[in-house]
Amino acid sequence: MRRDYHRFGLEYLERKGYDVEIWIVRNGMVRKHRLQMSAGMYKGKNMFELFLLEFEQKVRKNKNGVYVFAGCSNAIYVKAMEKYKCKYIIYEGTGNIIIDYSKTKVSKNKVKVIHLFTSWLHQEYKKRVLQSALKNFRKNLPQYVFLGREIKNRWLSYVPSDRKIYIHSFDYDRYMETREKNEINEKYIVYIDSGWGNLDQDKVLTNYYDPWDKNANIWDKLESVFDKLERYYHLPVIVAGHPHTKYTSRSLCNRKIIFNKTSELVANARFVIMQWSTSVSFALLFKKDILALIDNDFKKTDYWRQCCIPNYKYFGITPCNMDIPKMAESPWEYVHKIDEQTAQKYISEYIKKPGTPEKLFAEVVEEKIREIGLNGR
Repeated sequence: MRRDYHRFGLEYLERKGYDVEIWIVRNGMVRKHRLQMSAGMYKGKNMFELFLLEFEQKVRKNKNGVYVFAGCSNAIYVKAMEKYKCKYIIYEGTGNIIIDYSKTKVSKNKVKVIHLFTSWLHQEYKKRVLQSALKNFRKNLPQYVFLGREIKNRWLSYVPSDRKIYIHSFDYDRYMETREKNEINEKYIVYIDSGWGNLDQDKVLTNYYDPWDKNANIWDKLESVFDKLERYYHLPVIVAGHPHTKYTSRSLCNRKIIFNKTSELVANARFVIMQWSTSVSFALLFKKDILALIDNDFKKTDYWRQCCIPNYKYFGITPCNMDIPKMAESPWEYVHKIDEQTAQKYISEYIKKPGTPEKLFAEVVEEKIREIGLNGR
């Protein structure tokens, strides 16, 4: 998908003369059959879906390249980097929201009685894998770690401070591009779709239960709220499509879906409708009000507990529950104006750490790649 090719800075690196690829590495040693579903993020030019054996083969053939990983705690990647003495870079915290994993709820359907020996064996196995991975990591540390925010973990404690580079989030790149070329004109309301109801069930990217999957009622509820907002504000509602979602139509609730333009759409919106996602960055950076739209089914999910509740609390947002008649009848009453000081505090912690360069993410990375010794043209 072109959006991610651009997002990760590959177009910029190509222009500088580098050969670039994006890989997704699946579990399993070999491809036993062609997958029926694949995350749309990894379809397109120079994007490859690899299984473990294929991954190792490609690393062996490309030992002199520079590898970029999202996160450092993957035992497979670390082992390959050490085995073939490859140079690599890590991105950490470059696209985050507030998450509280302590809010995970154990499903009633899960088996409650766990064999103690099996549990102990599993924990011992995980401990040994971690120890082995950390050993490989320390033998061949990353050339640089690009940090979107302050992160403290065992892995990063081994990385020298001069190899840690603080940088803004990927979304801040899109904000800079939009800010430079856009004349702000608030001419619609934008719904930032997080994909619920149409999620790729491969779950490589989501790892969450989809409360709106096969739930036809949700679209009627959403459309009803959109209709009311349009009549109240005399502005149309348009949809910023989620890039990793399998839509069955070019429209959502009879509203046109626009892809790969979320930053521009938010910039020119009267306000933003969403459940919650990293795209809140655009709403905060462009100083837009937010309408959080949910229903009772959505409140049953871990995503609600882990992500929505802590973020709504942080910003003082009362979500509009479409299953509560009073709320559904007057959704405009729940359009929340974000406090500027709270927004700036969030931006400084999760989007752009003060003092980081006002350059595209890929520009900063490319400068360091040249220092490593790999050149484009």
